[in-house]
Formats: sequence, structure tokens, C-alpha cells
Amino acid sequence: MGMRAIGWVIFQVVALLSLQAHVEPTYYLHGCMGSYEVGVQIDHFQDAAYFRYFKVEDKVDIILSGNIVGNDSALFFFERKEGERVLETVKVRHLRDETWEGTWRVDGITFTITLEPIEKDSINHAWNLAAEFKRIASPYSYFRTRDVELQEVMTTSFGAYQVNWLLEPISEAMGIQVIGSSDTDSLNSTLLSQLFNHIDQYFNCGTYGYRGRFIVEEMEVLYLQGDLLSYRFVTKSACYGQQENINIRYQTMRVSTGKPVRLEDVFYIGEGEAPKQHSSGWFTYRRGAFKNFVVDRLRELYPATFESATPRLNAWEQPVWYLSGDGVAMGAALPPGSNKDCKEPTWLTIPYEELGDYLKVDMTN
Repeated sequence: MGMRAIGWVIFQVVALLSLQAHVEPTYYLHGCMGSYEVGVQIDHFQDAAYFRYFKVEDKVDIILSGNIVGNDSALFFFERKEGERVLETVKVRHLRDETWEGTWRVDGITFTITLEPIEKDSINHAWNLAAEFKRIASPYSYFRTRDVELQEVMTTSFGAYQVNWLLEPISEAMGIQVIGSSDTDSLNSTLLSQLFNHIDQYFNCGTYGYRGRFIVEEMEVLYLQGDLLSYRFVTKSACYGQQENINIRYQTMRVSTGKPVRLEDVFYIGEGEAPKQHSSGWFTYRRGAFKNFVVDRLRELYPATFESATPRLNAWEQPVWYLSGDGVAMGAALPPGSNKDCKEPTWLTIPYEELGDYLKVDMTN
């Protein structure tokens, strides 16, 4: 069996974990396997257990499968194979003080294993500004990324703002930090957390012998003015044996808070407060007043291209959108079954002056 096939088998196994009943919690550990400093994750399910680890020096996932030994619920045995050939084995015991001890056998040599729980708050993470990443990341992921290096590769100017472009050289993940006269720490924390999430996805995208591919292929700042930032990024991934997957994302945030901005925060065709997103009132608004306004304006502005840019009228109920210097750029949602993450819509822009009193933000700064 080739390494690609092995990677695909491992991917299938890991994907099935969520369908099995947990017997024990997931254990997040760090310590030593022989002379290697490692991070370890142990998942124990009803019919199987999995030992996932990386060496700090290269951070690549290695996954072994196994189970408890006999009726001893604290003793585990794991192995990794290529066909019928055993490449490595791990035998570890969970001790009463929550530490783990055991042996690791690879290349005919047996090494000692000593592990203890990962405590997130005790990790001296080089980029602790990425607070949201710390909150959502597993202890395993947070420990793995604690010493990654980010390189400042470019600086660009957007009016009163400066954008510093950061690159993580192993994953080639790209991110930005915004510098302005006002406080941008909250925004930069959100942006840095997103970058670390992409770095983590890269490391989660492969295993020993078959490194997956997760890259941030493109990133572009589309609008940065006043209190608003719009940007676009494209990621491509091919994890284990999967075909390449392309994702295109547009995001708009408040510079002052780093919080996401809804389209209703930009303009609202109604009176009073806009309904909460994805509430019944919001769906009613989007199917009625919003869609009718958008369709009427775009037909008037783009009589020659509106029909070709519109797969169906209700595609304008939840358009893709971003802010530009000229107005709100929108693209019709693609029909069900389309891979809407990897295909760009035809962009049509409603100028800010066309929004009149419906505009909820100051676009003149």
C-alpha cells in the first residue's frame, strides 16, 4: 500500500471518530519520547483508541491506532503500520497523578515515554495576542504553535492606515496586522487568531509520509477606511487523500473592535433596529424588502449584465458582499449544489450615494 493510500485510510479513520461513542475524555499531553520533545493527543473510543503526536522539531502529525490492553483500562497499546510491516509501537500507562509513562519502539530500538497534561495557561506562546485562537484551539494545537515564527514581508498603506503583511514560512500562511492612529489591538488579535487557525489547519492536514497541503494562496485588502476593513482570502487544501478543495472568503470587520460587520450594519431597508441575523424576522426581511431593493437597484444600474449575473432572483436574498471604495459590491449566491466556495460570482456594486438614508455607516472618512 502506498503512502498516499495510507494517508487516505488514516483520514477515513479519523473522520469516523465523531461517529463513535467516547469512553474517556481526550487527553492532551506533552513530554518526551526518547530524546524528542513531543505533543500528544490520545482519543479513547468504544472500540478503538488513537495516539496522535508530533515532534516539536518538525510539528508533523504521526497517528497510531490501538486500544486498551486486556481489562486494564489504564494501559494502552498503539501501532503504526505500512501494509503488514509495523513501523512503530507505543505502550503507555495512565497513572493516578494524571501523568503517563511507557515505551516507544521504532527502528528496532525502545525508548522511554514520559508525558504530563498540557495546561494552556502555562504555555509561553510567542503570539499571545491571538486570544481567540487560544480560546478555540485544542491544547494540542496551542502547544504546537507556541514557537512558530512570523516574518514581516511587506508593508502597504491605506489612507491613514498601515498594513503589515506576515508570513509563516513553513505553512506559507499569510496574515495582516493593521496599524493606525487609534487602537487596533482588538482587530489585530482577531486577524492574528485567524492566521494561527490557518497555520494549525496546515499542520492538521497531513501525517508522516504524506504531508497534506493547506495554503493561503491569496489575501487582499479590499477596503480600509474609517472604522471598517473588508478583505478577501483564498485557501486551498488537499488533506490526506482528498482532492484539492478551494475556499474563497470575504470578511468585513470593525477596526475598533475586530468584530464582524453584517450587511444590515452597513445598510438597512427598514425602520428601527434590524432583525437578528438568521432569525425568522431576518429571513422575512431578506426575502422581501432587502431582495426587492437590491434587485431594483442593480437592474437599473446594470441593465446589460444583471440577468447574466443572476442565476435566480432569490439568489440576491443572501449575496456575497464586501466594501469597496465605490460602494457595496455584491454577488448573487450560487444555486444549490454549486461549489460556492471556489467560484467567484459576477460582482455588481451599489454606490453608497444610491443607498441614501438606508446607509448606516459613515463612508466619507
